[in-house]
Amino acid sequence: MAKMVAAYRTAEGNLFAVFEIKSNVDGLGINYDTNYIAPDGRQTQNGGTTGPSEVGKGAVANATILFEGAEFGGRIRLNVFASKGNYGITSAEFKIK
Repeated sequence: MAKMVAAYRTAEGNLFAVFEIKSNVDGLGINYDTNYIAPDGRQTQNGGTTGPSEVGKGAVANATILFEGAEFGGRIRLNVFASKGNYGITSAEFKIK
């Protein structure tokens, strides 16, 4: 399960999105290769991330994703997958207000 806990834009125009990720499976992998889609449809590739690549069963982790020059009003899709077993992928989309 993932939820966005904060989003903020720096004076330089960079957007940071902070997520809390909880795992109820043994080995939840996080795919940080994500884009930000602006309200006008323009995509911005993430410019960096901090956070673990895997969250163990019963654990909670925070992750931060940077999007350079992005504005509020768009959306981010975060993909997670079971890193052990069937490798099923799921995603959640978050609106940046």
